[in-house]
Amino acid sequence: MPSGARWWRERSRACVRAKLESGEIERVWAKTLGWTLERFPDLIWPKVGVRPAPTTLSAITPSVIRALRDSPAYAPKTRSQYLQSLRHLLRFVGSPLAEDGHLWSLDARPVRRRWLLKEQLWALWGACRDDLDRLVVAAGGFNGLRRVEILRLRVRDLDLTLPNPRMSVLGKGRHGGKPRELPVTSQLYPILVGLATGQPGDARLYPKGRTDLDSRLAALGRLAGIPVRVSSHDLRRTFGRLAYRSGVSLVDLKALYGHESVDQTTHYIGADQDQLRSGLRRFEAAMAVPGTAPEPTPEVE
Repeated sequence: MPSGARWWRERSRACVRAKLESGEIERVWAKTLGWTLERFPDLIWPKVGVRPAPTTLSAITPSVIRALRDSPAYAPKTRSQYLQSLRHLLRFVGSPLAEDGHLWSLDARPVRRRWLLKEQLWALWGACRDDLDRLVVAAGGFNGLRRVEILRLRVRDLDLTLPNPRMSVLGKGRHGGKPRELPVTSQLYPILVGLATGQPGDARLYPKGRTDLDSRLAALGRLAGIPVRVSSHDLRRTFGRLAYRSGVSLVDLKALYGHESVDQTTHYIGADQDQLRSGLRRFEAAMAVPGTAPEPTPEVE
């Protein structure tokens, strides 16, 4: 390990230990803080264009912090988390930069989430030109996979035995999250069969990179006449929103998505109060004593 990277990691671990022992942060946040800080030398700095990666205190300058704060390489919420972690470290080592409020200010309001209409999803499907197009659209829009999960999917991960074909999906993260078993939908099944037939077990179903996948989806969106640039994230959100509106429960969607909480799933699919109220009405009707009608739930202003 280079001496600079060693310096960074040693101080990052010392920072986390000190803040945990003092009670300044809780154990859950300590784990996140340590994981984030150790990503800086090899992953975060290069991705935001800071090269060589600063691995000493003197190399952390206002321009370096602004490069992270203003970089489009990460979403605002992610940058906010990374900035907060970096500021913890700088305070620990006594850097005056940590107290410059203007340097750290960032509008981390989430970007407006997008979903496709059912008709737009089918239009996108109809615009597919080959099996790779169909794989991307079916895996994201009809099965809810992340882009990274599509890119990591290999022939050995598939069990296409009818009547219950399934696949083992490796989630996000540098080395993947906890694998989960997912059923394969009727839209995705024939595409997987065609792409997997005759291929070795370690062959990737989508043999190209994420840039190709993104460009492919953008082109399909234009062919389908969709007025916004379509992303794989849009397809994944669309899957959940349409599935929820068709009667799939939030608990089942949470498992399909690989989320840690139902709250995360609710936010992800944009379940608004009208939808939640409608769901409550269905519950009340189901729980009514036979021969009686449930009393209406009072509206709260």
